[in-house]
Amino acid sequence: TVVGGFLLLSPLAQVAAEPMANNVPGAVSEDGLEKWVPRAEAGEVFAMYVVGYMYSNGENAPRDVAKGLEWHYRAAERGYAPSKLAIANMYLDGDGVAKDRAKALAWYERAAKTGYVRAQANLAAIYLGNEQFEPDYARSFYWFRQAAAQGDDQSRYNLGLMHSSGWGVPKRDYVAAYALLVPLGERGHEQALTALSQLRGLLSEADYSLALNLAERWRDDENLIVMLEQYAALSR
Repeated sequence: TVVGGFLLLSPLAQVAAEPMANNVPGAVSEDGLEKWVPRAEAGEVFAMYVVGYMYSNGENAPRDVAKGLEWHYRAAERGYAPSKLAIANMYLDGDGVAKDRAKALAWYERAAKTGYVRAQANLAAIYLGNEQFEPDYARSFYWFRQAAAQGDDQSRYNLGLMHSSGWGVPKRDYVAAYALLVPLGERGHEQALTALSQLRGLLSEADYSLALNLAERWRDDENLIVMLEQYAALSR
């Protein structure tokens, strides 16, 4: 789903995520409830998630959203982030349950705070604002930054857009935007390549040189949070 030009990731989007969550489609296609329900009832958290997914989506099982939600809740109570995200999405979309923005947001927060990249990116996109939520650019920036620091390219791209738009930052900053997008462009990220081309025309030679210098320093995702915080402090 795209919200205001930003990507809202689905529970099974192809981004960095917990390996077990990525195994769900294969697990569902290979085995039915007769395998997974006993394991879920025995307390295996991944099995709880699989059963919740199967019931919620009607895959290899009769669609029963109430049962799916019940199993996701059981996994979430044991701290399993993908189930927390699944619950959030169900409440956001009104998928078999009454739409509830407050519950959806609370579950996105719970999932994001575990460090789950998908949840962090989804929460960041929601805080950009849409027909259901008022924008909170500071929180959006925070969660995109958290996800980008774990290597999520789309979140890094969105941070670049936020800098170029002046959202969640004190002012428009084409230098920082360009610097954030350079590593993505080198990896062939099409949206980033388009944005880089547009931003280049807005930079003086001095600013372009500065952006390239920053790009080298900001290349390492693991240090991105510290680097951006230091840059923001110097820019005040």
